[in-house]
Amino acid sequence: MSEFRTVRLDEAIFPAAAYLLTMGEQEQLRGRRAFAGVAAFSGPVCVGVGLFTTVDNVFVLERLMVVASYRRQGVASSILRTICRLAKDSGKRLVVPFAATGQGDPVYRLLASQRCLYIQRQEGFEARIEREDALGAYERIRGKNERAPEMLFLQPRAWIQAFGTMISSDFPLVGAQLCAGAEGFRRDLCTCRVSDGVVRAACLIGQSADGISLRLLYASNGNGALAAGTLADAMRLIFEKTNEPSFTTVVTNGAAARLLEKLCPSYAVSRRLFVAFDAD
Repeated sequence: MSEFRTVRLDEAIFPAAAYLLTMGEQEQLRGRRAFAGVAAFSGPVCVGVGLFTTVDNVFVLERLMVVASYRRQGVASSILRTICRLAKDSGKRLVVPFAATGQGDPVYRLLASQRCLYIQRQEGFEARIEREDALGAYERIRGKNERAPEMLFLQPRAWIQAFGTMISSDFPLVGAQLCAGAEGFRRDLCTCRVSDGVVRAACLIGQSADGISLRLLYASNGNGALAAGTLADAMRLIFEKTNEPSFTTVVTNGAAARLLEKLCPSYAVSRRLFVAFDAD
């Protein structure tokens, strides 16, 4: 296994690492102290990056990317070891939320091989929802009186950041992304319900190479009906703005699973949710 030089991402490193970073990630790394990263080098060439956010006393891994020709050579492990060390030196813990098909999944095997991490199964899962099922669910929950969708990212930034902070204890990755600039969300599809300057319910939609995903359906205590409304709004927008034949939803707890069973009974579980923790 080859040795690679890993360094903290800073302004001097950006030119070499820029081709592995989105413009939003570069802006966040420059301007937001909560968003940071590590780069791996083979000689003068940047061959991988690991990006993380800081939530309270925790480093949350956002993205780990290795150039295809350098995979399976220890680059990812070098980056993870460096981030673990940075977390320990800062008096913080590293948390890596992830989804995998099981213990044979490449992501699971990579994280399980790290001596600084241990893995815990989470309650939730990812499920694939077919468009026909989602359309039926939308018809059932939209109600008789349709309203214009209330868009999360049209709310004042302070309200969005307050919402991100509020959910960070239960959903650290999503909360950190909202606080750090909301990279990875489809801003034109994320819906909410707000009262008295507080986000009471939200449906957060993301998009990646795998397609559309429902990242989080959230409601504060006693506001379940509001969450159903945000879900109806989001599905309406998905149908209007995309031609996706299906989309992924992340189910985080038993209540969400029961709602999914009721609304879209033909869903298919694709991956289970796990989290890797700093072992110290």
